[in-house]
Amino acid sequence: MREALFGTDLSYEDIIDSPFAWSQQAIVGTQDVGRFPCQILESKPGGHASSYASVKTWIDPKRMVPLQIEKYDSSGKVVRRINITRMLLDGGDSLPADLEVTGSRGSVTHITGSSIKRGQNFPETEFTAEGLKELKAPSE
Repeated sequence: MREALFGTDLSYEDIIDSPFAWSQQAIVGTQDVGRFPCQILESKPGGHASSYASVKTWIDPKRMVPLQIEKYDSSGKVVRRINITRMLLDGGDSLPADLEVTGSRGSVTHITGSSIKRGQNFPETEFTAEGLKELKAPSE
């Protein structure tokens, strides 16, 4: 689960796990990300199995989207930082489109979601550890 997904700074676990569903959630502060005031949500796994001890998410409450995510190990060190660098508007909704992912060793992956489509149906099996292993990176 900790392996790099298609050689990026994201892991398989980052794709299939949702810290928002963890049992321990708390607003721990406020801080601006760029020009947007955000609330900082701290999520802890409780009884949920995770390689992360906690995750902090900077959420823009006006648009209800995360603008930054930091994932921490048990010593409190940031293991992964995800910054949303571009949003798309879809009707009245804002959707994260481009991401900048910084790994624990300082490497950076830029992910562009230029063709995001909503309302798509995918089999649940594609979002399991086994299903992710079967995915192939698109050819360039």
